[in-house]
Amino acid sequence: MPGTFNGTTLTISATPVDGALIPDKSATNVAGIAIVGSDMYCVKTTGIKTTLLKTADYTTTEATTVKKDLNWFALGLTKIGNYLYMLAEDHKGYGGSTTIVKLDTKGNQLGTYNIKNICPNGALGITAADGTNEKFIIMHYTGSNNAGTLTFSVVNWKESDAECTFTVVNSGFGYTTQLQDIYYHTSFGLFILTNNTFSTLQNRILVVDYHLTDDNGKKYTPSTVINVNKTGAYKQYNLESICMKANHLVLASNVVTSDGTTEDKFSVLEGITYAGKTYTFACGFKAGARVPTRVDPNYATTNLGCVSFKGSIPYFIKQSKDTVGVLGYCSDYMNTAAKPIPVIAHTNGLLGHANGMSCFDNRFYVVAGDNKVVALNCNSGKEEAVYTITPASLRLKAINYFYETNTALLLSIENGKMLLYKCTFGDTKKPSAVYLGTIENPGQPVSQDIFYHNKYGLFVGTCNANLAAQNVVTTKNTLLHYDLKKLSTKTSLYPDFGFVTNMPAKNAEGQVYNSFELESVALDTNTKKLAAVCNVNVKKSNSDTTLVSMDGFFQYNTIEFI
Repeated sequence: MPGTFNGTTLTISATPVDGALIPDKSATNVAGIAIVGSDMYCVKTTGIKTTLLKTADYTTTEATTVKKDLNWFALGLTKIGNYLYMLAEDHKGYGGSTTIVKLDTKGNQLGTYNIKNICPNGALGITAADGTNEKFIIMHYTGSNNAGTLTFSVVNWKESDAECTFTVVNSGFGYTTQLQDIYYHTSFGLFILTNNTFSTLQNRILVVDYHLTDDNGKKYTPSTVINVNKTGAYKQYNLESICMKANHLVLASNVVTSDGTTEDKFSVLEGITYAGKTYTFACGFKAGARVPTRVDPNYATTNLGCVSFKGSIPYFIKQSKDTVGVLGYCSDYMNTAAKPIPVIAHTNGLLGHANGMSCFDNRFYVVAGDNKVVALNCNSGKEEAVYTITPASLRLKAINYFYETNTALLLSIENGKMLLYKCTFGDTKKPSAVYLGTIENPGQPVSQDIFYHNKYGLFVGTCNANLAAQNVVTTKNTLLHYDLKKLSTKTSLYPDFGFVTNMPAKNAEGQVYNSFELESVALDTNTKKLAAVCNVNVKKSNSDTTLVSMDGFFQYNTIEFI
């Protein structure tokens, strides 16, 4: 799933997976979808005649008619409880009679709420604001000529004025867009569905980190842009409506095949998963140079624990039994034939488990266990200082430069929680760490290392626990992203997205993966991609018990940092 990240907006591409058909020859335009219970409802409209349809399984079961000839021009659909709310006009067009129509699931009209005073030029999308009260977010109608800024209002049923109004930047993300629909999720924010001209098969979803507690009048920039493009024999593939079910985005589309056949249908973005408060998506992961057990021929080392760039060259530490730690580097690290070069071997346990390392102030700072950090000379790798960080309760896991003089960001794992600190390394050998906040790690088993960049934010590498002893394949790793700017108003921070790397059963040589642990990441400013080091064990076959180390460098090769 290719994409770019500029520190503010993540842009990725996804392909919709086709689901069930939405048939109805008397109505041609899918205008909205919503889920009540286990059923998916949708409205299709032609002129001022609308049909309500439903299906129990939008992936395989064709939608069937619930009620025909609703006398409205439908523009959107949402639900609250067991009721449907349709955004509509009493004529074909936008503005003048914009109305929210309340329906039961049989299509019976239960009430109307005219919002023409709030949206005098019309509206093009409706979504429930909290799912409990009759409160809605409405997207105002905007023509394609002035769609650079989108306007939204929060309205309560039968209230004469909007509760609040905010805007969203809709320029600078690609093609000029036609607005289609919106969907709001209390954890993930506001989704805005758009598409290009009918024949280009190009669609786009803007995701805004908007929540109902935010200030009135605020202007938002999308946190994520999902380009949803379709290839194949189509004259048209326009996404028209959006909602969420089973942790995935569900869409309804107007489809015209190359021979002119209408095949309106549901579709799903399976490559993106929404769970808890975090969404994750698949990211390409490419293998590079191996880091063998004997980087230094005099010592056998088994754990490739950390990576940090000095200029354009990645340095690493590979250690064994928390006693021997070898500092080395690999200039051409994405060349599978490249040979890592050892710099120095510390054999006195100085570097401990060497969980994390960061290069700044012409030193490598290495987390060496509990509350100890060791500074190594960047050129020789020799010891320059050993710091005992206070408080003594710290159980340091990772370190990264914090873009302040001699200052690093520290990750401490205490009582199962991930706590962030910052610490300035000066003349004293016992510097004090300052607590910044707690970062949550929902659904991810083991936290490994951190990488921080003042533009791109904080990344935390996670992996499944190493179950090689139980002969269990563990190849799923997730790199979580956090926006540290939010710590100014919060003491507990949730990740906003994550890159998932699901490794195949076998590597390029046909060897079976037995375990695959993401250990550490760092940004290569030359390639503008993230480099990683991983501990990897393979075997010849599923029945074989002999494990062979394939530790080495990898790259998140489908995400570019711009």
